[in-house]
Amino acid sequence: MEDLEQRMLELESRYSFLDDLLQKLNDVIASQQQQIENQVRITQLLQERIQELAEGVSNGSVDSGEEKPPHY
Repeated sequence: MEDLEQRMLELESRYSFLDDLLQKLNDVIASQQQQIENQVRITQLLQERIQELAEGVSNGSVDSGEEKPPHY
């Protein structure tokens, strides 16, 4: 009977450790998901800005650097 109690205590201890580990891993995954979502938003904003600049250059509304400044 004592052996059974010892095994039960060991299993409970392992379960507690694994439960804590699972919670920590879950927290890390949630944090990483938030970081990924932020990076996706930033990437989308940059893509939109690049597209706007590309359209401006092709339409001639953005200074391409070929024109001389007024003081020349």
